[in-house]
Amino acid sequence: MEAGVRELRDHLSRYLELVRDGHEVTVTDHGKAVARIVPLDHPRPLDRLIAEGLVTPSRQPKRPRRGQAIKTKGTVSDLVNASEKRKAGPIYAASFLEEFVDGIPWVHLDIAGTAWDVGREYVGKGATGYGVRLLVALARGLAAE
Repeated sequence: MEAGVRELRDHLSRYLELVRDGHEVTVTDHGKAVARIVPLDHPRPLDRLIAEGLVTPSRQPKRPRRGQAIKTKGTVSDLVNASEKRKAGPIYAASFLEEFVDGIPWVHLDIAGTAWDVGREYVGKGATGYGVRLLVALARGLAAE
């Protein structure tokens, strides 16, 4: 089955329903085939881990980063990992890490603030291990593929 770009845009839900039912859609631009929309053979790793109860999906939808990346070029180096104010923050860490991924999908889990004793009796002294179960579940899930 083929659909032009305009047709696909105007009726995307209908075409996605066809793909869910197992059909393949070839997308054309001015009569030339440019892409295919095909059903997935298997669920994404994240969907599988959620279905198995190993990870919990975010309660909030993924938000795009707003604005420009934080300046990571230093006065004496090409890259720095601390702000001029010497304040840490998840957005600064993400901007720093983004320099190394070359377009590969990635995630930054900012667990530093919750990983240490925060004055709660049930936590105890020292590191809490917060986030470790998530990382172990993710690694096990990805290794099982």
